[in-house]
Amino acid sequence: MVKEIVHENYQLEDYYLLRFLRAKELNLERTMEMFGKAMEWRKVNKIDEILKDTEFSKWTTNRFPVTMDEKDRTGSPVLIVSVGLWDVRKITLAGKRDHLVRYVDYLYESVNGMIREYRNSTGNDITQYFQILDMANYNVKQHACLACIPFFKDMVKHYEKYYPTMAKFFVFINTPTFFQELLQILRPFMSKDTKTKLIIYRYDKSEWSQFLLRHIPPENLLPQYGGVKRKKDPKKNYPKISFIMRALYMNFDQRTTEHII
Repeated sequence: MVKEIVHENYQLEDYYLLRFLRAKELNLERTMEMFGKAMEWRKVNKIDEILKDTEFSKWTTNRFPVTMDEKDRTGSPVLIVSVGLWDVRKITLAGKRDHLVRYVDYLYESVNGMIREYRNSTGNDITQYFQILDMANYNVKQHACLACIPFFKDMVKHYEKYYPTMAKFFVFINTPTFFQELLQILRPFMSKDTKTKLIIYRYDKSEWSQFLLRHIPPENLLPQYGGVKRKKDPKKNYPKISFIMRALYMNFDQRTTEHII
């Protein structure tokens, strides 16, 4: 039955199906219902083609910056989202909220692709990714306005419905106290699994960098996150190749020149 509804062979692999089983606490009937809806959503929204979107690839370095070219100590991809630099209000008021939600789907698919490539290239049983959310510059006007809140709700809902249990942690750093107001609005849409993975730090770098370095090698983190990694030179022409090869290239270039807190 599963073979009849998937669109790509990797969606038949144990690690991919296991995410949905975990989300439904190993209840097979509920898992199949959830998985079927996810596959239908992928088909209707052409998710298997989303990584071809060149606009989104540009957004990762300018409009809605993220970095996702490194790994934690177990080999899982690390996704760093500079939330405070995302102008959610501007794009929402421009009537493009759905486009921003699709960009988040693009990020989930990118990380999923990295997991798949790391598994194939190393043979390691990698099933999840590590997410850091840098809340520096987060403010009510751009991120928690009434028009902005539906975007964050959709972001959480998409993760829970279509990418369940994929994250190891959601580590918030540089978090202002008033973010708790938005978080309280979003909690009802989160699964029990997600809630246990929320780790929230305020501005004390000595605290959150210690946690990050416990899970991520210092050479894979920029100094602003407690590591020693050199920032990528935008003037260099790094090859446009697969996630894993790009990560290896970056590493070679560098060698040569808990709970809520």
